[in-house]
Amino acid sequence: MAKKKRKKSNSKPTSSAREAQNVTPNSSGTAPENTATTSQERGTQAAKAPAKQPATPTLQQAKVAARAGKGPGSFLQGTKEELEKVVWPDRQQLISESAAVILMVSLSAVLISLVDNLFGWISQLVF
Repeated sequence: MAKKKRKKSNSKPTSSAREAQNVTPNSSGTAPENTATTSQERGTQAAKAPAKQPATPTLQQAKVAARAGKGPGSFLQGTKEELEKVVWPDRQQLISESAAVILMVSLSAVLISLVDNLFGWISQLVF
């Protein structure tokens, strides 16, 4: 078979051409040097990675798991552990957010009161 000569192009390769070449462009849009890997190289890299073994619980962990959720002591202990994970707000954040909540509740109460009085006044006029 006769080999066909390829036409040399000055244009940048399209994304599908880059995928076929396994070359990813850098931030300037040009392909970095020596970053392409062949499928054979990727296969050897994957073969070098150790296979993950499924985690098997030990006897101690199995006993703890069996006891979990039984009795008020484990509930209180679990609650304490979860509360230790909470990121509590600092004093300034607590004050500002509490003030915002109190302000919004007050404004909502005033608005509801005004609407209630308006409907009460309208119902007295009609009936």
